Amino acid sequence: MADIQQPETRKRNRKYKRRSKKLSTKVDFTAMVDLGFLLITFFVFTTSLSAPTEMKLVLPDDTKGFDSTNIPENKTLSLVLGNNDRIYYYSGNDITDIQATNYSPMGMRRIILNKKADIKKMFGTDTGTIVVIKPTTESTYKNIVDAIDEMTIDNVKTFFFVEADKKETAAIASFK
Repeated sequence: MADIQQPETRKRNRKYKRRSKKLSTKVDFTAMVDLGFLLITFFVFTTSLSAPTEMKLVLPDDTKGFDSTNIPENKTLSLVLGNNDRIYYYSGNDITDIQATNYSPMGMRRIILNKKADIKKMFGTDTGTIVVIKPTTESTYKNIVDAIDEMTIDNVKTFFFVEADKKETAAIASFK
């Protein structure tokens, strides 16, 4: 720690004036160096132990192939993810009835819940709701994550991703 050196005791001669002597201090940095190494060790271990989190996404088996003829048209909702946080949606295969909304709870959530309510009216249960998410080249990664989050919030069990085709991109371009 810090030490102050004490002068040696001498016999004082009264003839001479007493001078104040400057004492030097000695600071011991051992404890501070130990603390520094402890902090460095702590941060090295904590950063190496924290693994990056990633979103788990279950993908279907590609070897079986996809048969779109087995999907009932009246249980399907297509969401085309556009630019500027816009979503274009239509039911079944009727692309002429395409409409636009956004990612707010009164936007995409309302559309999905309305579709589930329509399916429940028609079939007695909404378990067969299928949402096809079609990102375009203008959509962002955030838009895809928001769409997946909305599927979880709205309890949609069956959804999948397909690239938007030319008809849909043309319909979006004409919609603007």
